[in-house]
Amino acid sequence: MVDLSVTLVFILLIILVVLYLFSKNFEGKKENSNRKNMNINSNPWIIGAFISYTLSFVSACVSLFKLWVYRSEDFGSKVNYYVGGDAYNYIINGTHATVYMLLSILFTLIASVILIIFYLKRALKLKDTEY
Repeated sequence: MVDLSVTLVFILLIILVVLYLFSKNFEGKKENSNRKNMNINSNPWIIGAFISYTLSFVSACVSLFKLWVYRSEDFGSKVNYYVGGDAYNYIINGTHATVYMLLSILFTLIASVILIIFYLKRALKLKDTEY
């Protein structure tokens, strides 16, 4: 569980660094073109926000799976089964579900902040070109 959480956060950090580097090149190219015709779909910040929302959705699905799906070895198959007692397994699964849901909230906040910053920067650039 911890390995997947750390991996998802590490992937998001790498994506944010790459987006920052690409956005510098993207903004330099956009200065030569008309600012009112900014293509939103090709902007790396929008793509990064989409990736972050996707990771948020995946984390939420994993959280709900950990929370709702449990089968002990009494029924023949083991799903989300870790130790010998049912109560311990429920505690472990509840903790895992909480961590994944917090990770989902974190990815949602990061994506929302990325979009807010992008649209504020875009509005300021459009305002500067009008005057």
